[in-house]
Amino acid sequence: MTLTLQTIRDHSRCASVWKTLTKAIGSDLTTELSIGDVVISNGINDALWCLQCLEPRVRIAAIMPTVKRASVHTDDKRVHDCIADIDKWLAGDDTVDLKAVALAAEAARAALAAARAAQAEKAVARAARAVARAAQAAWKARAAEAAARAVARAAAGEAWGAAGTAARAASWAAARKLQRDDLLAMFPPMILKVKQP
Repeated sequence: MTLTLQTIRDHSRCASVWKTLTKAIGSDLTTELSIGDVVISNGINDALWCLQCLEPRVRIAAIMPTVKRASVHTDDKRVHDCIADIDKWLAGDDTVDLKAVALAAEAARAALAAARAAQAEKAVARAARAVARAAQAAWKARAAEAAARAVARAAAGEAWGAAGTAARAASWAAARKLQRDDLLAMFPPMILKVKQP
């Protein structure tokens, strides 16, 4: 799956992102590149943002490994059912009711949020919001994306609650590296060479 600099430019309003990318890739708007090239030149946040330039099933498939890793920290059946439905949709099943999936995932997220509030775990809430903000860079308002985002929030919320304060920072860095590796595996760089973080 490739995109062009023109496609990225058409979606971008951020001059610093554009400057960093064209410095690494060049400024020919017809240049084809992959999300992996963006990971290398600009980093994970900009690469996640650039996923919006791709068709919905591809961008959801790109974030599902992260969602599934987060989901191992919850036993909430709604989260796992939502993931199964999104997987069916990714496999081409257009009969999946994505709005219902999103609503179920939001209900699970809300239940976890209430539990966190009752326990007064502000650090957990901040971490969950940080996960959601990073994820929102790539996920827009379409139903499948809303469902994936809600599932990720629900699962990540419980994951952060299970982690100790000292372990959360290390866990966050490890999760970001895994997400970087996922994107590089799914979208091998076409122009730039992989650098170790």
